[in-house]
Amino acid sequence: MVPFITDMEKTSSVINTPCINILNNIEESVIITDNLGFVSYLNKRAEYFIGMSQNNAAGKPIDAVFPTLSQHLRDLIGQSVKKTLAENKVSRIGSDTFFVGYCSAEKLVTGEIIPLLDEQERIAGTAFIFRDGSTSIKKIVDSSISALLNTFPDPVILIDREGRILSANDAFNKKFCIENEDLYGTSVFNVFPSTIAVVGKNKVDEVLRTKAIGAFETELEKDIYLHTIYPVPSLSEEIEKLLFVSVNMTTLNPSEKELLEKKARYRNLFNNTTNGYAYCRMIYDNGHAVDFIHEVVNQNYKRITGFDTIEGKRMSEVLPEFIQSYPDLLIKFGRIAQHGTSERFEFYMHEKNKWFDITVYSPQKDYVVALFVPLKAIDAGIWEWNINNGKMNWYDELRTLYGLHMYSGETTFKAWRESIVPGDRELTENIIQTAIDKKEKFNVVSHVFKPDGSLRLLLNQGFPELNNDGNINRYMGVSIDITEYKNDDISIQINTDNLNTILTLSTEPVCIIALNGRILDANKEFISNYSKDLITISNENFYKLFSSEVAEYRKSRFELVFNTGEPTYFKDECVKTNYHDNKREKCIYNISAFPCFSKDKIIASIAVFITEINEINKEAETRRQLDIKYQTLITASPDSIITTNLEKVITSISDIGLELYGTNNKTDLIGMPFSTIVYSDNNAIINEIFATTLHEGLIQNKEIILKKKNTSVYSAEISAALIQDENGAPSAYMIIIRDISQRKIIESELFQAKRLISLGEMASGIAHEIYQPINNIGLIIEKIVMESEKDNWASKKSIKINSARIFENILRVQSIIDNIRLFSRSDKSYISSIININKSIRNAIKMVSEKYKNKFIKLNFFPENNNLLVNGNIYRFEEVILNLLKNAADAIEEKKNITQLDYDMNVDIRAFNTIGSVIIIVKDNGIGITENLKENIMNPFFSTKDEGKGTGLGLSICYGIIKEMNGTLKIESTPMKGTSVIITLPNKGHNEKL
Repeated sequence: MVPFITDMEKTSSVINTPCINILNNIEESVIITDNLGFVSYLNKRAEYFIGMSQNNAAGKPIDAVFPTLSQHLRDLIGQSVKKTLAENKVSRIGSDTFFVGYCSAEKLVTGEIIPLLDEQERIAGTAFIFRDGSTSIKKIVDSSISALLNTFPDPVILIDREGRILSANDAFNKKFCIENEDLYGTSVFNVFPSTIAVVGKNKVDEVLRTKAIGAFETELEKDIYLHTIYPVPSLSEEIEKLLFVSVNMTTLNPSEKELLEKKARYRNLFNNTTNGYAYCRMIYDNGHAVDFIHEVVNQNYKRITGFDTIEGKRMSEVLPEFIQSYPDLLIKFGRIAQHGTSERFEFYMHEKNKWFDITVYSPQKDYVVALFVPLKAIDAGIWEWNINNGKMNWYDELRTLYGLHMYSGETTFKAWRESIVPGDRELTENIIQTAIDKKEKFNVVSHVFKPDGSLRLLLNQGFPELNNDGNINRYMGVSIDITEYKNDDISIQINTDNLNTILTLSTEPVCIIALNGRILDANKEFISNYSKDLITISNENFYKLFSSEVAEYRKSRFELVFNTGEPTYFKDECVKTNYHDNKREKCIYNISAFPCFSKDKIIASIAVFITEINEINKEAETRRQLDIKYQTLITASPDSIITTNLEKVITSISDIGLELYGTNNKTDLIGMPFSTIVYSDNNAIINEIFATTLHEGLIQNKEIILKKKNTSVYSAEISAALIQDENGAPSAYMIIIRDISQRKIIESELFQAKRLISLGEMASGIAHEIYQPINNIGLIIEKIVMESEKDNWASKKSIKINSARIFENILRVQSIIDNIRLFSRSDKSYISSIININKSIRNAIKMVSEKYKNKFIKLNFFPENNNLLVNGNIYRFEEVILNLLKNAADAIEEKKNITQLDYDMNVDIRAFNTIGSVIIIVKDNGIGITENLKENIMNPFFSTKDEGKGTGLGLSICYGIIKEMNGTLKIESTPMKGTSVIITLPNKGHNEKL
C-alpha cells in the first residue's frame, strides 16, 4: 500500500480514475489532503467509516471530518498531518485508541500519515491510511500472543496504557467468570475486586513512569496472589501495552529446609549490607499516620542513625520530639504504606546533623521498608581566574579547602600550580590549555599538597567567560575535594597480597591488627614510635599501647571496620612513649583504619595508619586565637575596616564596612577593586592615599567622598596603614573609614549660620542706608505731583499715574530689603511661636516672583483661608518654601531642555487644614523623580543635578526644618509629569475664614 501511494500521481489535488478504483477496493480507509491539510479525496471505505461523503468532506480540514472523535484525537490527527507536511516523513497516529464510529458501537484505530510528492519532489499533500476493527477486534492481537497467554496456568491479561483489556487467557476468564469476547475494551480495574484495583492502578502508573517491572501481593478468596506487571515497549521504545500476570503463591510449597536457607541468606544480606534498612509498621489515628514501630532493622541502620536499641519500639519512644520535628516524613511514610507507590527523597536529621538519601516502598499495606543511605558532605570552593594576567580570586571556602590563612598569601595561577604535586602538573596544564584553545569548559583531577603536608584529591571544573569579541577573558570555576570518595576504594585495594608493600612504602606509622586487637605486623615507623623492637610488639594488644581513657571508643570504631567493611577516620589523643629517653607525652593523631581482605573476600585484619598532628594543631590553635582577637577588634570598631592586597583589591571587610556600603553580602565587595566604593571624581585622591601609604607606611584623616551600593555618596575620613610580611616586605593595606557626613552637615550649618548672621548685619546696614534716599525720592515725587496739581500742568495726569508706579516700586524695594534682613538672621535668635503659614508663603513668593516671570513660569497660590496657624519659626519655614520653589523651577527648566517643547509651565501651592493638621502642597509639572532616586533624595549630598549645580543639601535641610516643627515631608512624583511635595504640620489654632 505504501509504495502505491508514494508512486501514484504525486499530487493530492488530482486523483485519476484508475487510482480511485484501486483505492476504493483496498481494505484500509484512505483520506488524501492537499499541501495545506484540507481534504481532497476519500475512498469508499473511509466514507463508510466516518459517515461523510466525498462531496461533503472535500475542502474541509482533515480534523473536521471526524465529528464523532474526541477533541483530543481530532487534535492529534490534525497535528500529525501538519508534522508530515513540515518534515516530509511518515507520522503514526497513536495505536490502540478507542472511539465511537457510525457503523459499529466501538472501533480500534491505528494509522499512518504518509507524505505525497509532486514531480519536483515537493510536498503536494498527505495520505492518511487507517484501519478499523469492524470485523473483529481480535485481529489486532497477534495469534501467537494469544497462544502464548494460554500457556500460563495462572491469570494473564494484556492491557493498554489506560488499563483496557486487549487480550486475556483462559485462566483469567475462568477466575473472573467472564466471557472472553465481553472483556475487550473493558477496564481491568472494573473487573478486578477493589482490593486489587486500587493498588494495581498505582502500580501500573509506576511501571509506565519508570519503564521497570512492578509487583505487589494481594489476598483473593483466601489465596495469596503475586501480581507482576511487565512493560511491553513498541519499536519506538514507548510503553504501549502491559502484561499483567497473577501467580497464586499458596500453591507454592517449598520445603522447610529451603525456606530456612532463603531466610538465612536474606538475614546475612540484610545485616551485612553497607546501607541501613528498617522494616516498619505504621500507626494511624483517624486515617492519619502518627507514628511507626521498627519491626526489624539491620546493624548499619543502627550505626548510621545512632539508635542502638530500637527493635519493637515506636519512633516517638526512640526520639521523643520526632512527631513534632518531622511531620512531613510521617506523611510520606503513611502515604506509601497506604497506596504502595515507592518514593525517594533526601532527609536531614537535626539531632544527628546528617543528611540521608531515603528510598521507601511498601511490601504490604500499613508496612514500609526504608533504605537509609548517608550523604557525604562535599567540601568545595569557588574561584575566578583572569587568564590574561594570571591573577586568581579565591573565595573563603577555597582558602579553607587548601588550608590557607583567610587573609594571607597572594592567589595567582602560578601559586595554584605550585600546590599541585609534580606528577600531576603537566597533565593538568595540558587539559586546561586544550580547553582554552577550544574555548570550552574543563574538568581535571589533581593531587595537591596542603600547608600541613597532607595530600588531597581535588576535582577542578572551569567555565569560560567570553567577551564581545568571542575571546576568553577569564574562567569561573569550582574546586571539589573528592579525597574521601577516592579513599572509599582503598578498602578494596588492600588485601593480604599487598600488605608488605603498604608497610614498606608508607612514611607514616602503620600496623596490622586482628579482630581481637592483636598486632600482626607493623612498619619501622610504628615500631620506632611505640616499641623497642618488632619482637616486643608482635602479638601485643594494640589497645594496651595507648591510654585506657579512649581505648573503648577506639575499639568500637575498629570493630565497625570489621563488621561493615567500610574505612573509618577519627582524631585521637594518645600518650606516646619516647623509648630513647623513656619520656611519655600526650600527642594528637589522625587515625585511619582500612579493612584488609583475604583471597576469598573475607576481612582478615585491618590496617591502621597513624599521623601525628601535634604541631599542626598548635599552629591552628594559635592562628585561631589570633583570628578571634582580630575579629573581636574589627567587630568592636565603630569604623569600617578594610584590607586590600597590593593591587588594591579588597580581601576582607568588617560588618560596619558592609553596613556603610549598604549590603550584607561580603561577595559584593571581596575581590572587587577598592575604587568600587570611591566616588569617581575622587579616584585621584584614593590613588594618592595608596601611594603615600606605600612609601611612608601610614596616612591619617584624609577626607574623601565615597559611594554606596545604591550610588548615593557620603563624606568619609580615611586612615591607611601598610601591612608587611615576616621579611618586612609590603604585603597588603589596612584602611579605616569613618563616616563624617553628619559632621560635615553640622559644619556646613554652622558656616551657613555665620554667613546668615553676617548677611543679616549687612542687610541691616543696607536698609539704613537705602531707606533715607528712598524716602527722599518719595518726597520729591510727592512735591512734583503737588506742583502739577497746583499749577495745573498739562501733563499732570500722566505725572500722577507714573508717580503712583514709582511709589509702588519704592514700597516693593522696602519689602524686599525687609525680607532679606529677616531671612538672613540666625535661626537661633528666634524663638518658635504661633505663625501664619500663608504669610510665610507669600513672603517667599515675593522673593522669587521676578525670577519666575523671567522664566515664563506661572506661580499660583491657593490658600483655603487666611488663618492657617502652626508652631515654628516663620523665617525657617520661608527657607523651606524657597528651596522647594527653586527645585520646582529647576525641574521645569530641565524638562523643557530635554523635550525641546514649549508647554504651560506651572507651579501650584495649596494650603489647607484637616482635622488637627495643616497641609501645604507644592506641585510642579517638571521632569519628575524616578523610583530608584526617590528613596535617596533626602540624603545629604545626594543630588540629581549636574556637577556644580547643586550641593545636595536643599531637601535634607528642608526635611530637618519640618521635622523640628513636628511635621512630615513626603514626595510623590511621576517621571516627565511632575512632582508634589506634601508638608503636614500640627494645627495650633482655630482657622477662621476672613
